[in-house]
Amino acid sequence: MNLRTRKRLLNLLSFICLLTSVAVTVRVYTASSPIDNVDLKSGDIAGGQVSTASPESRQQLVPDEDHWAKKWRRPLYDPPPVKEVVIVAPPRPVTFTLTGTAIDAQNSQAFLRLSSGEIVLRQIGEPITADPLDGKISKITATGISVARETDEIELSVETGN
Repeated sequence: MNLRTRKRLLNLLSFICLLTSVAVTVRVYTASSPIDNVDLKSGDIAGGQVSTASPESRQQLVPDEDHWAKKWRRPLYDPPPVKEVVIVAPPRPVTFTLTGTAIDAQNSQAFLRLSSGEIVLRQIGEPITADPLDGKISKITATGISVARETDEIELSVETGN
């Protein structure tokens, strides 16, 4: 088989494929559809009767309003997770200053100046003021005191005052 014969066979095959596709296309577009045989006024389809749908069944075919509100596409990326923010109230400010300490084996005391200017003496375990939020003295040392509050413990030294 030489080159010229191969080209002719290839052209013939291409032409047959083209004719076949044209014939199929013509057949599909000229075929009669079932709608052509329907007489809309009488309700006949090629001699048979058409059953008409009741209004209740027609209502079932109408989509709900929620159908149109649906999101059919997802976002192109997953959004980052929402972080819960927990707001923590700042600790209550200290309303007193440590002016000095007296250390004794059985009876250690702390000298405190309240916000009113009054100087009071407190021992370990005593509340600082009448307000329980101010806390109680948990430890007294020569350089400072530890005050236990609701959730935390504060260290106060004589030098800084706060």
